[in-house]
Amino acid sequence: MSPTLATALLYGIRSDTSDYTRDATREDFIAVSKLLPRVDLDLLSKIETPPISSETLDVLGEAIRNRRVIGSILISNVGYIEDRDSLVQAADYLLRLEGISTVLVFGILGDEIHMSARSNDVRVNIGKVMERAFRELGSAGGHPKAAGAKVPLGLFKAVKDKETLVRLVGDAVTKKFLEALGKPAEVLEERSTEEKKYS
Repeated sequence: MSPTLATALLYGIRSDTSDYTRDATREDFIAVSKLLPRVDLDLLSKIETPPISSETLDVLGEAIRNRRVIGSILISNVGYIEDRDSLVQAADYLLRLEGISTVLVFGILGDEIHMSARSNDVRVNIGKVMERAFRELGSAGGHPKAAGAKVPLGLFKAVKDKETLVRLVGDAVTKKFLEALGKPAEVLEERSTEEKKYS
């Protein structure tokens, strides 16, 4: 086995088991013990700490600024994006916030709404949540802890004002996501934790 393949497999196991703390099996540890001697540690370090592009940094900044917190759920509409992978990195980062267990970050790319969701709440299968919320509208799915969705803008394309479009998309996506989580419609009227803190 090549060092590159061994490194990729080891990283996959570590990622899927959240550094061996989530659903790690005896077979995972056996595989790791066999892979470790063949791993390229420099390559592993580069994979684990990839450089952040300016686009990703901008999206992360927007995700932080536009975050809406409802209980332990964080939802952020980042507006227009150029790279959908930046949503994944923003969702991963925001899940690390204290008191947050479920995250949805979304933005508009071309004629589509792209979404990335994460959850470390054992009661939430985020893949199924995203399917319930968005599969009928486009494509959606994933794993219990990580998922995504892609939905065409559809009728929203008729809205010419970009700020209005971003707001309408934000309201619609937020409502569908909270409904799929089993949250009552009233929570949409709640202000975020940050808003309450400074009001």
